[in-house]
Amino acid sequence: MSDLDRVLGRIELADSRVVHLDLTHLAFADVATVRRLAAFAGDAKRAGHDVATCGAHPVLRRVVDLLAVDGELGLS
Repeated sequence: MSDLDRVLGRIELADSRVVHLDLTHLAFADVATVRRLAAFAGDAKRAGHDVATCGAHPVLRRVVDLLAVDGELGLS
């Protein structure tokens, strides 16, 4: 299990309406990382939460665009 999986697995969303993903300090993310973040966001949306992602670096945004997961991540 990756560090990202452990961190995402500990997040409690029970009473949260909006899930905010702050990627400001994530300077690099490979395809697997972006897919894992998108899967987490998709799970949160299916559970009734809105997802908003901020702070994505241009290279990360490019990977998100190439994988067509910008809608899942709610990039702003």
